[in-house]
Amino acid sequence: MAFDDLPIECLQLIIRELSTKADLFSLLTTNRRLCAVSLPFLYTNPFQWFIPTKKDQNQYDPALHKLIFTLLRSHSSEHWSTLLSAVFNLYSAGDYQKAPSGIDYLAYVQYLDLSGLPLESSFEYSSPSIQGFVNESRLESIYQARELDLEINPYMPKDVVPRRYFQVDVRVALFWALCRPILQNVKSLSIPVSGLQRYIDVADQLKSLRSLTFILDEKHDRPQYLVSMLQEQDPSLFQSMRLAKDEAMSQMVRFVKKHTQLFQRGLTSVECPQDGTWPGMEQSCPPHYMKLIRACLPPYRPKVINKHNWPDFIQNIGHLDFSRLEKIVVPQHEAPWLDFLASQGAGGLEIFRASHNLVLLDISSPGSRPLFWARKDAEKRLRQASQDVSLAATASSTELSSSSAPSTPFPPALPVKVVRLRLPIAEMTDEMDDVVFAFSSTLKSLVVRCLRRDAQVAPILPVVVGGGWDLPRLQHLRASCMVRTMQVEPDFLLRSPDLETLDLQDELNHYRCSHIIPWSPAHLPKLTTLRLIGSAALSFHPETLRHCTKLEELTLGLYSWNPSRTFIPPSTEMHQFEQILSAANEHENPWLPPSLTGMFTRPTWKWDWHLPQLTRIQLTSEFAWRFQFRMMQGCPNLELLVLSTITMESLQGRGGHLRILKEDDFQDAAGNAILAPKLSAFHLLGQWSISDAALLYMFGKVMPNLTEINEESCIGFTFRGWMQATDELMSLKRAISKLEVRERTLKLGGLLQVMPGDTGLGDIRIVEEEVEEGDDPRIRVVHIEGEDTRVLYSFNNGLQYRKRA
Repeated sequence: MAFDDLPIECLQLIIRELSTKADLFSLLTTNRRLCAVSLPFLYTNPFQWFIPTKKDQNQYDPALHKLIFTLLRSHSSEHWSTLLSAVFNLYSAGDYQKAPSGIDYLAYVQYLDLSGLPLESSFEYSSPSIQGFVNESRLESIYQARELDLEINPYMPKDVVPRRYFQVDVRVALFWALCRPILQNVKSLSIPVSGLQRYIDVADQLKSLRSLTFILDEKHDRPQYLVSMLQEQDPSLFQSMRLAKDEAMSQMVRFVKKHTQLFQRGLTSVECPQDGTWPGMEQSCPPHYMKLIRACLPPYRPKVINKHNWPDFIQNIGHLDFSRLEKIVVPQHEAPWLDFLASQGAGGLEIFRASHNLVLLDISSPGSRPLFWARKDAEKRLRQASQDVSLAATASSTELSSSSAPSTPFPPALPVKVVRLRLPIAEMTDEMDDVVFAFSSTLKSLVVRCLRRDAQVAPILPVVVGGGWDLPRLQHLRASCMVRTMQVEPDFLLRSPDLETLDLQDELNHYRCSHIIPWSPAHLPKLTTLRLIGSAALSFHPETLRHCTKLEELTLGLYSWNPSRTFIPPSTEMHQFEQILSAANEHENPWLPPSLTGMFTRPTWKWDWHLPQLTRIQLTSEFAWRFQFRMMQGCPNLELLVLSTITMESLQGRGGHLRILKEDDFQDAAGNAILAPKLSAFHLLGQWSISDAALLYMFGKVMPNLTEINEESCIGFTFRGWMQATDELMSLKRAISKLEVRERTLKLGGLLQVMPGDTGLGDIRIVEEEVEEGDDPRIRVVHIEGEDTRVLYSFNNGLQYRKRA
């Protein structure tokens, strides 16, 4: 069968499958039939791909500009305003003509939910064409006149206020121009409250409208200090502003009432989220008005509960339909919400049982184990499943009647995939266990943070992680408890083979080797981030790294209030530990004291793993002390290496943790230099001894592409050796050393101090300037403005220097 002969339903299924994997715009130019089938997929909800990130929100977006231009030009110009025409250059071809394709793209649009649209990024306010229109229309003076005297800031750039008002006006004009021609088709709509009257007038034509979002684009709410000043200086103006907001909110209620009277099965969802159009003046709808709006609608069926609709959720909790609920993100300052739910009687904390689509839960717990009911439900399902298996086995052997068939599981499991918890310390273990046992079959991400410090006087028990956990789908685990230690079940990782992120941190900053309980080696081929601080780092089994070929970041260390201060047990203790470990492994330990038999089972760190994707290594404590540079052989993409063995003892001249680095430390078994071609940042902190020759070898042969180096407390090399070694680094930008060097020596080395506040002297070059033929070239000194390209050195407790130009 030819492609063009396929039934339209088959083509739609094919395009629906392609719509998430391919660029469908190319189908518009293939042939007329494919174009007709593709248009609804592309333009039913055309703005869904333009929700911005904070990073690019104010950057000009030509794709968004082109989409708006295409939609407007494809239909009648009847509803264009002069403002809109100027912003999008709609008459660029002279008199208005439809797009050459003749396609009415706007006719296919059904969703105009544009509340998150980065409209300012679809045009350049500072462009000559827009500035020409603004000046000709004297808009800046009009906009400035809208500002209260109290708000005018003489230190603010002059275009800030006009830009904001201009953005609001463009949004109002654009929404109306897009919506007015397709009123009959619109299913989802955003309406700026400042232009609401026009929509009220045509409410009878919005017969398909199901979802509505009001945009609070006017400046009704101001910071409290401005409100207080206004009440004192001009109470009549303050009163009129309050009346203006009441009228705007009442208009929203009138629109919803009118529409629901005209179309009784129409609107099902109305949102009025907080709006941040005006920085520092977040606009919000009073709960009273949202309650009036909700009274006009069917039972509220939210998809998301978060800070924007949290007051509505609390006030209408008895009238909510949770069947569509997917995400619950409780505002952090609303921790007592669970106590409130518990006070609601029998429904209480179990109201979420009806949330069969719930996938994300982000809550702060006051310590009442809010998900204990979900754990109990899971236990009921397990018991029932076990009973059903027994019944099925009995039925097959005794041929029981169909009335004895296994029953339907009750209650159904919630498909929760992501849980983020902020918990009180005393309840962390129990509440984590509740989550894990309740959602073990679906949970993919678990993030736990301690909520507040522990005030109990009783003996402090560790927070237990992984006790009996079985999470076959878990991909991300992050747990932080910086006021207690953490105890991880040794076999936990064996039951979570899909882990991609493992981030465990606790307060441990001092330990005895005999107290460490090591984990079992695990097979984690998908692991990309391993960040262990405290107890977890000490218990981690290094052979796990043997299979982590996708690992990108490795951080191991102890907790410290100062990142460069750590703890390392006495070297005698660690050597004893290694001897006992070796003897225990060989089962030949006739000298081993009975009290120590079987206590030391930590594995040996071999530093010979193949980690081709690893880009960052950060090690402190004994991990840095034990580190072997041969590991870099298996890490060709390594970019950052941080090794810190600084302890309080080493700072006081005590401690036996000196590491002497020689050239052979940077060589493979054949005596060839180990090359780290992509290593750009290297921090070596602590009791490391390295000679001038070894330093020159390390920088020249092993790490030739460093751009940043940092040493602290290292010994064995001289200032001259440091300068010679760093001269080998052609890409070097910063070289930080704690060496104390006399100013005379620095001057003899060609270094000049960079004074505070000097951000860059520019680059000075000598060039030959061309002249007329026959004349000698003219020599000229050129000063290149911009960042200084010379290496920035740091000596003498942070003073900065550069070499003479």
